[in-house]
Order: sequence, then structure tokens, then C-alpha cells
Amino acid sequence: MGEARSGGGQHFPVGSIVEVVEKDAGVRLVCTVIPLPRNIEPEENEGKIYVRYRALPPRRGRRLREFVDLTSVRPTPPPQKASKRFEVNDVVEAYYKGGWWEGVVSDSAVLAGGEKRLVVAFETPPGLTSSALGPLSLRPRLD
Repeated sequence: MGEARSGGGQHFPVGSIVEVVEKDAGVRLVCTVIPLPRNIEPEENEGKIYVRYRALPPRRGRRLREFVDLTSVRPTPPPQKASKRFEVNDVVEAYYKGGWWEGVVSDSAVLAGGEKRLVVAFETPPGLTSSALGPLSLRPRLD
């Protein structure tokens, strides 16, 4: 399988960087589209795409690979400009541990040296309730 196509007609060639939306967890995980294993026929997994997660911890020396429904895959959005200003109560997506997590800007702080950080409150991921992040780690909520 050299490429897959989503229901909306989007093409995902092997090597494409995509986001897999995990709605239950409230995260968009960054993945790479990879070729099918040799022992798998494309017809067996119609409507799915084979991906390798980029930032999840490796198991047995390999990054997690799996089939995901094309309906949960989207291309990565263009990079954000650092000039985007977020305010308290803005709903954002924050890059943390290999995924874009939904959160709300709850406060801002200026570090020594003048660097601005925004405090983002999360419902998920587990174990993280808030984090101070720089503007390049944030983007507007995309959907």
C-alpha cells in the first residue's frame, strides 16, 4: 500500500506525518504513515491506514504500529506563528508527550529573562492537571 485515502478524499502517502484523533482521550497523536507488513493484504484492512506513533514509548525496541480508521486521521496543520496571542480562557491544543491535548489557558506568567509562558489546564492526560508552556507549544483548537 503506497498511499491511503480518507473518506474526504485526502491522500496519505507512505512517509506522511499525520495526526490520529483519539476522541475518548482528548488527544491527537502524531504518527508516520508506514508501509503494510508483507503478510497483510490491503483488502483485509480497507478503510484503515497503517501508522507508527512518533512519541509513544517503544515496546520491545520498536515504536507502536497499528491500523487506524481513516476517519480518525487528518494531516498535520501548518506550523503556528509565534505571533499568535492567547488569552486566559482560550480553548487551545497543547503539545505534550507526543500529542496535542485539549486544554484551556488559565493563567500567564513571565519568566526571568522576559519569556512568556501560558498555564494550560487539562482534563486529560492522566497525571497532568496543568502545565506552563511556551507559545510554540500551543495552537488554537482545530475542531
